[in-house]
Amino acid sequence: MPYSNSDSLNIFLSYASEDDKISEALARTLRAAFVDAIEITMMSEFPSGLNWRRLVDDSIAETDILIAIATGQMKPSHSFTGQEIGSFSFSTRSQPKMARFNSVDRRMIPFAVLPHAPETMNEFEGIDIDPANLCAVRFDATNFEENVNNLYNDGEENAPDRMLFKLLSDIEDIINQTRPTSTSATMTRIEQRATILKGHARSLCKEIFENMRCRERSVIQPKSKLIIDVQPSWQRASKYELVENATLRIEGPCYDAFGLSDAPGRKYKWADFASNAEDDIVFGWREALAELISPAQRADFIDNSIILSFDRKRIFRVFTSRTALFYSNDARFHVYVVEMLRHKDHGDPLTTLLLRALQVSLGYRFMFLEYSSEFSPTMFMATNVRDLKRRVLDLINGLNLLLQTAEEYQLNDPKTIIGVLGISASRYLDDMYKSWDIERTGLYEAAKSILRKNECSAADKFEFVEVLKSFCDRTRGMNMDYSGSVLKLLHEKINADGTAKKTKNSRGGKNMKSMRKSKESKKER
Repeated sequence: MPYSNSDSLNIFLSYASEDDKISEALARTLRAAFVDAIEITMMSEFPSGLNWRRLVDDSIAETDILIAIATGQMKPSHSFTGQEIGSFSFSTRSQPKMARFNSVDRRMIPFAVLPHAPETMNEFEGIDIDPANLCAVRFDATNFEENVNNLYNDGEENAPDRMLFKLLSDIEDIINQTRPTSTSATMTRIEQRATILKGHARSLCKEIFENMRCRERSVIQPKSKLIIDVQPSWQRASKYELVENATLRIEGPCYDAFGLSDAPGRKYKWADFASNAEDDIVFGWREALAELISPAQRADFIDNSIILSFDRKRIFRVFTSRTALFYSNDARFHVYVVEMLRHKDHGDPLTTLLLRALQVSLGYRFMFLEYSSEFSPTMFMATNVRDLKRRVLDLINGLNLLLQTAEEYQLNDPKTIIGVLGISASRYLDDMYKSWDIERTGLYEAAKSILRKNECSAADKFEFVEVLKSFCDRTRGMNMDYSGSVLKLLHEKINADGTAKKTKNSRGGKNMKSMRKSKESKKER
């Protein structure tokens, strides 16, 4: 509760909501140890329905001692502790002495509950705190019984209750400074008081250890996710505006997938988030995320929930795991980013390689080179202009995934290419590479031009189809040669294996016949 007008010492407990059990235990201990000599203010005791922010500021202005509680790990709510410490620091600059005891300095005491390792103080990072004022209760996070046993080891320098006893003793000293000087205190009285405070310190330590043993010591997040925050108008925005105006944060080990440096907690605007990827990759990210966080999102795994890493070397599946709607009409989406792992290969390495080569070469043919192919020039000519951008984006995403698959299975390795096409192919491979690079670059540039437009016209469609025709015409022969070579090698391999099996079966049959004849002759004898 906020302070009264008594002559008690005003103590404010500053803590993150995750540490409320520790703050409550500390408050009970202080009240039991000092009864009416102190008044404690903590946010959990403020009456509901009031302006708590103003109450906090007013209380801090009257605070004599601020005790800031931390447990050594960053928390979602740690900023409130930081604001309260900052407010108290500012207040002490203009009023360094206690209001009712103008000869006594106001004090801030950082109270930390920390394991032996790591000895971090992330919650106090960036806050001007004198290390000499730190009251740190050290404990062994792996052994609760050992912690409790150390409470009764007065000879142990690092006994976990020692600093708590010091905290209580320091507060008693401050209280004594605010009281009239008395010479009646005897050694016996002082020793009795010390024994009482040690008992409170040990009881508090037990409560703290019991609380800490149920805490997460560390958190490992093997899977990654994007946390995407959108503004109140998100339900009225177009799906691309939805992504481009959002704020994104990464949790887990996937920063490198987006070409970003590891920066836990950092929030990105879309331009910064997508700054290291080429346009077509960014278009793919935007499309996938827009589908996942749009008001009309579906619950199933849609085709374009697949994205490529910024460098095109890895494939990721993205899906929404959680959607939170706030009373402010803001929304927050948790989108998992899970790398698609390569399937385990089985069987003969040669046939496995030929299978992958056939998968890519026929996949390319099915995408572009048949009249009924989804991305053939014929299909694009039949596409409505208003649907052109979506079909172009699907084309680029499909081609990117196909090329990444070829890279993943090392089909672009010179040894593999010569193995498929033959040694004689080495004479014209440079021309083939050059022609492929020219056509692919032309197609990508034409696609990016379409994707950058707000609206497309019939002329835009015609220009793109002409580039696509050139791409298909120039690559058709390459695809036929490559697919034919793969099928020929696969046919030869299957025939060779079949011949070997027949020979083996034939030899096995002869051996069985001779064995039967031998047995029959033995019976006759």
